[in-house]
Amino acid sequence: MVGYHFVLATLMRYLLAAKTKKLADFRCPSCKGRLVKSLPDEIMTCRKCGETFHTCFSVPILVSNTAVVNRRELPSSDFARQVAAVRSATSPATLDALRRAFALEFNFSHPVMQSESGQFLDRLRSSGGTIDEPYPTAKSDAPSQPYVNVIDKINLQAEPLCPPLPIATGTLSAFNLRMFNAGEATLSSKAETQYRLACKISPIDGDIADEGERTNLLIDLPPGRGITQPVRFRTPNVPGRYRLGVYALIEDIVWLDEICALEIDVVDEADLQEEFAWNLTDISRDYGADHSYALDLTRDWMGPPGWRKPRVLEIGGNMDPMVNELGIKAYNLDVDPYGLMAGSIFAGPDHPVTNIVGDGMNLPFPDGFFDAIMMFATFHHFPDPVALLRHLKTKLAANGQIFLMCEPIGHAFAESGYDGYVRELEHGAYEQAFMPWEYEAMIRDAGLVVAHNVMDVGSAKIALRHPPDNRLSARVKRWLTGRV
Repeated sequence: MVGYHFVLATLMRYLLAAKTKKLADFRCPSCKGRLVKSLPDEIMTCRKCGETFHTCFSVPILVSNTAVVNRRELPSSDFARQVAAVRSATSPATLDALRRAFALEFNFSHPVMQSESGQFLDRLRSSGGTIDEPYPTAKSDAPSQPYVNVIDKINLQAEPLCPPLPIATGTLSAFNLRMFNAGEATLSSKAETQYRLACKISPIDGDIADEGERTNLLIDLPPGRGITQPVRFRTPNVPGRYRLGVYALIEDIVWLDEICALEIDVVDEADLQEEFAWNLTDISRDYGADHSYALDLTRDWMGPPGWRKPRVLEIGGNMDPMVNELGIKAYNLDVDPYGLMAGSIFAGPDHPVTNIVGDGMNLPFPDGFFDAIMMFATFHHFPDPVALLRHLKTKLAANGQIFLMCEPIGHAFAESGYDGYVRELEHGAYEQAFMPWEYEAMIRDAGLVVAHNVMDVGSAKIALRHPPDNRLSARVKRWLTGRV
């Protein structure tokens, strides 16, 4: 009888295992519990909290509170052929899969993720493709409303991304300001009575403030929208510690209340502290050549593989992740489900790179898991880049590296002529660019150190790692917990 019950229990465990698959690599984004997959419908379920996650065309949707809706009507065959043309794919199976993939609608709870998740077709069009909307909407014949500035409904919140380092006297400089419109009215960048930003600078122990430079808004800022906006200011001619206040204003009409204040140190040029020794070059490359060079640097900086295969994650690779070129098993995480589904459909089931819809600020993986986390022209899309680096640090193995590749250098202003940059902002993408001193400050604030860097004209390539003491403690922790 005992043998009978043992055999029955073993059989039941076998049948249960046949219906579910334990996913050793994935963690629930809500509670960090392990996920199991139900094989027939490929629904992932957290063993700890019970939350479920869809898998769409081999792409797990590992973002909590995400609704996936299947529209009843498929997009047209012409639309599918337009998308497939980017890969010269013509098979009926591929076209059918694309139609069914774009029939899915994804509703994310986070507004920035929702906005970024819908950029795929716009980016294909920006690359020269002619692609219709899968579900065209009727255009309104109503005339556009004029811009109206409603002063009493403006509530602008702001904070500096990184407070400026000590600056020489009489210098025109700028810093990035993270802005959010928490009011009920749009801040117009185009109306005759457009909003601008201005700085007032006064000594710490003084009352009189000098009005400084003006900065035009990059785009209109509607309610609920945030951007990173560079702000110009000019330092006084006398060294000292100063208070810098930032204001929004309509020129010659009204100054709004101060939206941000910080303290800056102004010094003689001879007293400036030496900044981090970046490897600056005078080399400029086009987009494709720059990414190819960055990939070569990544291979070189990663070094030869160790005794086990490296665990590699790319963030923001979309349909064509650079990690594809490494020829290794890896993960590609993005917020854009359509780009990832298209990539999986084109690549086929045997491709070594696993595409995942996820939040870079909440990676669905165990701590200390990755040997390499890489981003190519992606880091600057995150509204809080310091918080991102701090989070990635927790997922990095003791000897691992974070690669920030092909990231913009400099500040983009409304009059700089960067039409593509402004167009991305207007389409809802989050764009920002950083000066070298801002990269230094963000890396320091995140508790990381620079392992390698090349700073080409307009394009930063930086590899980061744990500080030496943190690397030792991480290795000890892994040894004590039995992880390798």
